[in-house]
Amino acid sequence: MNLIENPRTDPLWQGLVIAHESGCRWIAVPMLVNHRLVCVHDDDPHGCAAYGWCYRTTAEAAWERRRVLGEAPPPLNPCCLLAHTSSGQAHDARCTDEFRRITLHLPDHPWSSR
Repeated sequence: MNLIENPRTDPLWQGLVIAHESGCRWIAVPMLVNHRLVCVHDDDPHGCAAYGWCYRTTAEAAWERRRVLGEAPPPLNPCCLLAHTSSGQAHDARCTDEFRRITLHLPDHPWSSR
């Protein structure tokens, strides 16, 4: 990946184009207290993201650090960034609510009634 020394703002995504590789520009898009790194193909006329990674919020990262150290911190409210952005309809595997984290993929099993 070729990092760009003087990144410019992408007009569509309003984030800094920080790298370029194989016809794809990597854009760091600010999201509240964290960033989302997205890959947008140069030949895409609509500027749709081909890949994207969300970095955890500071609160989620601190919660996970406490859990790994053996503490039992209470769930955050909202319990994860995905739940917040989906108005509580979705949760990811990094959710701070242990029950939701454990039951997240149960409907994917063949024995599930869903």
